[in-house]
Amino acid sequence: MKHFILLFTFITISAAASAQIRLGVRAGVTFNDLMFIHTQDPDMKSSTTGFTYFNAAAVANYKINTLFSLQTEFIYTTLGKDYTQHTYQTNIVGDVYTNYTNVKIRLQYFEIPVLAKFTFFKNSKVNLNLLAGAFAGYNISAKQKNGDDSFQNISSDYTSWNSGITLGVGFSIMQKRMFFEMRANRGFVDINKTNEKVNTFQAMYTVGYYLFREKKK
Repeated sequence: MKHFILLFTFITISAAASAQIRLGVRAGVTFNDLMFIHTQDPDMKSSTTGFTYFNAAAVANYKINTLFSLQTEFIYTTLGKDYTQHTYQTNIVGDVYTNYTNVKIRLQYFEIPVLAKFTFFKNSKVNLNLLAGAFAGYNISAKQKNGDDSFQNISSDYTSWNSGITLGVGFSIMQKRMFFEMRANRGFVDINKTNEKVNTFQAMYTVGYYLFREKKK
């Protein structure tokens, strides 16, 4: 994570010094899931769904040339999972019955990605953008809700840091000031401290706008 922060700081300072920076904001809808790769609870793999939420980010894009730029962001996002937990119990006459409990997990993160952004069809009204890079995330909240109970703090069950890769495609209009993107974030850190192995996944659909354009040389 320290390397990401140092790189983020270096890019921002360099961009500001060269007057080739674009600053903006973006927000959108996310489809989130936790991938339980190894777990002792089969319910976490079956009868599970992700959930839809939102995220928002401040964006700094540093133009290298007409084709290539580096982009860093400061993102607030929420990940999680909903699943139905099955508990098998036996009554006093020996009959086995099943209790169903709806479980919700919510993890809130601040994330900083460092992305390579390639822009094609520069001279047309619509530009194609491809993005690829890595991200690091810091967990600011971890909560779980069982049934009708209220959300409980489970931060001790999860690591503070997460990291992974980001891939995306999009297009920009209005002289590249407004952009629309589809992204996929895949975490490779086992973020769970218990017996389960948990990785994050997020599909993202966002719209953004560069508030300030780079100066022409």
